Amino acid sequence: MNDETTAMTSLSAVQFGSDRLLPFDIVKAIFSFIEQSDCLECMLVSHSWYQAVPQYASLIWETVNFTKSKVDTERFWMCLGPHVRHVVLKDDIYFILYKLIQHHCCNIESISKFFLYLI
Repeated sequence: MNDETTAMTSLSAVQFGSDRLLPFDIVKAIFSFIEQSDCLECMLVSHSWYQAVPQYASLIWETVNFTKSKVDTERFWMCLGPHVRHVVLKDDIYFILYKLIQHHCCNIESISKFFLYLI
């Protein structure tokens, strides 16, 4: 097991409300169906959700598209980590690469550049 898997499996259940617990695997499966923007919204629910959501939603963050304006939020950067595999860049390449390194995105397999052709 890698560090990411160990960290995730150490959380055996997620508490919603005062006494409702859901197993980690079920919560992770639920988060695999939401969009990245919805994941960022879920992080606004509470401080505990802000901390927990990135761990449960790692599958939807394997590919990160930096061609949208969401990269300016701390919530966005908090969702990144070793699970990021594919990156699409448009602008600010050096800044984004620096931030990826800073957030331990060390398993990137591909980086592509987004080009907009106007004809």
